[in-house]
Amino acid sequence: MRNSIRGTVCLISLAVIISGCNTGNTVEPAAVAGDARAANDPVARGRIIYQQNCQTCHGTRGLGDGPTAFQCSTKPANLVAPDVADLSSKKLLRKVSEGGSGMPAFDRLLDEQDRRDVVQYVQMMGRSASAASGRQAHAYSNY
Repeated sequence: MRNSIRGTVCLISLAVIISGCNTGNTVEPAAVAGDARAANDPVARGRIIYQQNCQTCHGTRGLGDGPTAFQCSTKPANLVAPDVADLSSKKLLRKVSEGGSGMPAFDRLLDEQDRRDVVQYVQMMGRSASAASGRQAHAYSNY
């Protein structure tokens, strides 16, 4: 039994590595449609799509520290780092669509609107992280 479980875990890990860390958890339209708020809010839709397609590599907060990040051939990008957070929507959309550096291309896995929603969510995470670091720096400047 124990060897059977180990074998299954090894096969799953191998599949993740071969796929470039894409776990194949493409967004289910019903999951997005089931969230009433997401129906009218691109950032909320992007959050759901991110959680289902990106979080395993990029992590909950976008730091590149997801649970499968260590299996990737290239460390996943820190999406809230200034060099990524400052990218234009067009450049981020191209990266999501075309992939590269170990990241799979999502142009065939997600429709264009879903990819645009993910970009909006990633940009919101970057702005939030930037604002938080600014508040932290301001708090220390009073000493």
